[in-house]
Parts: sequence; structure tokens; C-alpha cells
Amino acid sequence: RSKALANAFRSGEDAAMIMFRNSIRYLGMGVATVVNLLAPDRITLGGGLVEELPELYMNLLKEEVEHYAIPELARGIKYSLAKLGGQAVAAGAVAWMRSTGK
Repeated sequence: RSKALANAFRSGEDAAMIMFRNSIRYLGMGVATVVNLLAPDRITLGGGLVEELPELYMNLLKEEVEHYAIPELARGIKYSLAKLGGQAVAAGAVAWMRSTGK
């Protein structure tokens, strides 16, 4: 699904461009809320659209976060891409099970 949306975006389909922009806007609002509440020094993102269009997605997301977050808190945040891709959920579940002894 993400690959299809990214391909539609690349080909300039209006609906795909609106969906892509909205996803970044709303995620940017959410990340800005986290920044405002917790003042993290790093934000790591993963998922289909991020993997399909990493540079564009990250640059646009940074703009949205800077728009909605408290400027002093947003300044200096480092952004990175998750490295586990589709394996992240399974790896996290295994790590959690190991840490809880289950």
C-alpha cells in the first residue's frame, strides 16, 4: 500500500499528493506535541511512506514539527530513520519478552 501511494505521489496524482501531505501534517502535529511535552533530542521514524520517500518525508516532517513545536525545543532535534523496517514489531516483541522473562 505504501509503495502504491508513493508511486502515485511520484506520478503526480492529486489524491495521492493530498494524502501524502496530510499524513505529514498530522504526524508533524503529533511529533510536535511529543516535543513540547517531553523535549526529546532524537526522533526516529519508520513505516512504509518513510521508507519509500525518506528524504522528502523527513524534510517535510521537520518543517511541520518546527511549525507546531515550541521553537526552543524543536531546535537541534536529530531525526533518523528506523533501521529494522518490517522487522521492528517482531524484534520489539522479542526484546520485551526477554526483558520480562516471559
